[in-house]
Amino acid sequence: MFKRKTSLAEMMGSYGANKGKLTLDSLPNILGDGMPELPKTQVGRHRLVRSLQQRYGNNFRSLPGVKDLISEFDKHLDFEKKIAKMKAIRLPKRKG
Repeated sequence: MFKRKTSLAEMMGSYGANKGKLTLDSLPNILGDGMPELPKTQVGRHRLVRSLQQRYGNNFRSLPGVKDLISEFDKHLDFEKKIAKMKAIRLPKRKG
C-alpha cells in the first residue's frame, strides 16, 4: 500500500494541466514509487488497474479521472494490436 494520501484534487480528477482530465503522462506523478512498468499489452493493463486499485482503494473505478486513464490505455492497446496484425500479414509467394 502507498503511504501518501490522495489529495482532493486528485480524487476529483483535476490533477495536472489538463484541468479535469487525468492522462497517462501524469501517471508517474500520481503513482510515485508505485509506478509499474506498463507495456502496451494486456499485462500492462492489468498492472495499471492493480496499481490504481492499490493507490485509490477498492472503489477506484468510481473516481472521474481514473476511468479516463483506463480508457486512454485501452485506446493505446487497441492501436498496438492493430499494428501487430498488420505486421503479421504476409503476401503469398508467386509461382512462376
